[in-house]
Amino acid sequence: MLKVDDYGRIRRAHHDGMSLREMARHKTRKTLRGGQAGPEEYARRGRLSAPKLGLFHDRILEILKLDKTAAPKQRHKAMRIFVRLRDDEGYIGQYDAVRRFIKKHR
Repeated sequence: MLKVDDYGRIRRAHHDGMSLREMARHKTRKTLRGGQAGPEEYARRGRLSAPKLGLFHDRILEILKLDKTAAPKQRHKAMRIFVRLRDDEGYIGQYDAVRRFIKKHR
C-alpha cells in the first residue's frame, strides 16, 4: 500500500526525468504505475437531504406563515414547532433538521 509520501517521491522522480526502468530498481513497475496515477482525490460530500422532514415541510411553512401575523410573544420558537410536529403529527426525526429548515425559511 502506497502512502502519500510515496506518491510524491514517484511523481518527483518521474518529473525529474528518471526512467521507469531506473525507478523500478527501488519499487515494482506495478507500484510505480499506480504511483504515477496518484491517490484517489478526496471529495467532500454535500449535506444529506432530510427525508424524514420532507413530509412536514408544508406544515412547518404553514406555521411560519401564521406566525408572521401573530404578536411577537405568540410566535413559535423552533423548539415549539419541533414539539408540535413530534406530538401532534408523529414526526420521528431530529430537532436540528427542523431548526435548520426553519432558519432557512424565516
